[in-house]
Amino acid sequence: MPFLDGGFLGGMLGGGSSPAQIQTQTTSSSPWAPQQPYLEEIFKGAQDAYGSAAPSFYPNSTVVDFSPQTQQALGGIEQRATAGSPLQQQAMQQAQNTVQGDYLQASPFLSGAYEQAMQPVMQQWQNQIAPGIDAQFINAGAGGMRSGAYANARNTAEDTLARAMTGTAADMAYKDYSKERGYQNQMIGAAPGLAQSDYADYQQLMNVGGAREGLAQAQLQENIDRYQFEQNRPWEQLARYSGMVGGGYGQQTTQQKPLYSNAGMNFLGGALGGAQLGSMTGMGAGYGALGGGILGLMG
Repeated sequence: MPFLDGGFLGGMLGGGSSPAQIQTQTTSSSPWAPQQPYLEEIFKGAQDAYGSAAPSFYPNSTVVDFSPQTQQALGGIEQRATAGSPLQQQAMQQAQNTVQGDYLQASPFLSGAYEQAMQPVMQQWQNQIAPGIDAQFINAGAGGMRSGAYANARNTAEDTLARAMTGTAADMAYKDYSKERGYQNQMIGAAPGLAQSDYADYQQLMNVGGAREGLAQAQLQENIDRYQFEQNRPWEQLARYSGMVGGGYGQQTTQQKPLYSNAGMNFLGGALGGAQLGSMTGMGAGYGALGGGILGLMG
């Protein structure tokens, strides 16, 4: 058949592939069938939990209060710090008296010490020296007691006694003064430390206040934590609920791809089928092949 020559077939078969249409393919995968009831139960439980008031903050206080022993100790320290130490107050007064020289004038015990030191000297004068002078001039006769020699002897002895008494008193006063000056100088050196001790009671009072403030701060922080817990609870619930129901328990994918048509292959396939049909119907293989090929191109 002339219309089935090589030129005609070459033209028919020489066409390339070209897209004919876009094919959309959707694939779905569901969870494993025995798993599905449990997933539904989980989702239901997650929804119920999300709508509930749980979780809740611990209903009681989370701060440990002071024990009775601590309360008693803090109260005692507070009272002592407020009133001060009587011993320290007396020490401060004595230090002030010493530093300002109150004891440099005369010791209240200096007189007694002086009398005690001069008692042997006076006894010696009364029992030995004065009687000895008198006896010496009595033995010389009546004129001896009235003589100038007797008066000189008594004056010399009395002057010696007076100098001894004055010297002893001056020596004792000087030693007492020097000792007290030493105490004064020592106290001047200790004065800064004593002055600093004034702050010890206030420091103890601050320690008591700090302990009470620490407890108050802990109680305040508990209230803040409780408040923030209530503020964040809906978001925590939402996050938990989303974590429970947002898992990948199944998926659906959609894919689009073009369908390509090859004219030569379509013609040959249709021609082959048409030839077989033409032989069977008596039309003839050539006419059947032509008709089948045309139908293949159209299909």
